[in-house]
Amino acid sequence: MLVVVLLLALFFQPSVSSNTELISQDASISMTIFPTAILIHNKGCFETLYVSEDRLLRNKECIMRCAKNVSCESVYFDEVSCYLCSYGDIAAVTPSIDGVGAAVKTLEEDRPLCGQNSYTLPRLTTVIASTQEGVSTTTPKPCDANYKLFLRGETSYCLGIEYQSLSTTITKFDGMSLCDKRGGFITGPNTIEERNFLRDQTLTIFKTEITSMTGVGVWTDGNRSDQCSSSSSLLMKECSTMKAFEFNDKSLDNLTGYTFVAGQPDSIAQKCLQLLVSLNADNGLFDDQTCDSHWGFYVLSKAVACGIKV
Repeated sequence: MLVVVLLLALFFQPSVSSNTELISQDASISMTIFPTAILIHNKGCFETLYVSEDRLLRNKECIMRCAKNVSCESVYFDEVSCYLCSYGDIAAVTPSIDGVGAAVKTLEEDRPLCGQNSYTLPRLTTVIASTQEGVSTTTPKPCDANYKLFLRGETSYCLGIEYQSLSTTITKFDGMSLCDKRGGFITGPNTIEERNFLRDQTLTIFKTEITSMTGVGVWTDGNRSDQCSSSSSLLMKECSTMKAFEFNDKSLDNLTGYTFVAGQPDSIAQKCLQLLVSLNADNGLFDDQTCDSHWGFYVLSKAVACGIKV
């Protein structure tokens, strides 16, 4: 895994003290504040702008956003932006006078580590975070089997795979019904990380069913637009890319997890999308498919990607 050291200079005076502080001393999990620190990244964090015009309130605003978000593990902040980091985004935090303001959710047993020169973040799966005022306590609902917690913007979602049985094929409409019964909705991979999880989870579930000849098609959100559904649209460049599709799940604002098999999409009659999970080179790529089909490109349509807002 690529590790990048992020070193940013502070051009303002932190509103927190120069010593490590804890928000809510009696909380099961609290926020440990590093007025200035160097962060070692595993991957990027989500940037969000401040609401407050008062720079002295911005640090607290940033920290509270993380404290109230079940999938946020740490934050760092400068004069312009607040960066929310979910579990696994940050590998370590080192206190330093040449760095950024930062805060990390910590357990009681983690607190002695925070005084050391370098603090390696634990990999937590559940969080109980309390604010200093004691008025906002977040107890996350752990994701069910076949699901995993992901952060999209400032909102947490459990993403996972639903199916009727290992041998039963389903249409997209059947899949949407399965998501609805779980209290969720059909979704897709907003990022490569989400795509990899949905792909690998499907491989795990259907490991006895997937062969070198036949894989599993996972229905995802995405519907061919009217503009790209006419015969004349075959000559339109944008209709041969992901831009040919519209998405009902508005939290899908990145779509880097959607990558087509070479030569796809290729038919105006195929108005829906499937994630192909197989043992060949197309594993993890997408194909356009008719929405009521029980089979696809060397796959049987057996699963659906569902999202549940936490």
